[in-house]
Amino acid sequence: MRACTIFVIENDIATRDFMQDILSDEGHEVHCCAWAGATVEIVARAQPQIVIVDLNPIDPDSAVAFLKQFRQHHDTQQASVLISCTSTHLLNRLHDQLQRLECATMLKPFELDDFLNHVDTLCADPQTRCATA
Repeated sequence: MRACTIFVIENDIATRDFMQDILSDEGHEVHCCAWAGATVEIVARAQPQIVIVDLNPIDPDSAVAFLKQFRQHHDTQQASVLISCTSTHLLNRLHDQLQRLECATMLKPFELDDFLNHVDTLCADPQTRCATA
């Protein structure tokens, strides 16, 4: 396993803390924030190889707008993005946009081993960044 710098954008404190603990235990450097504090510049300062983004069904347009800016920023455009979401319907509706933005997706709740395997794959081979779990 290769260690990566990972940035988690997640509003749910328990989920955010859980991801931070699990990923840190796996040897990754982890930075986190809620959506209210998420800007491309803040994420770029961490220089992450992977950004895990919670796609909130209440306001998916804000996440898509963030991802468009993220992909255009010279310091973040090469990072892998893993979208986590509780809504299959929303992931299906946004499928084409997320593919164009080169985002992998993962439906929540997910199995811990599946999540860690997906993160390991993205760390080991950034070219797989569009793979969906």
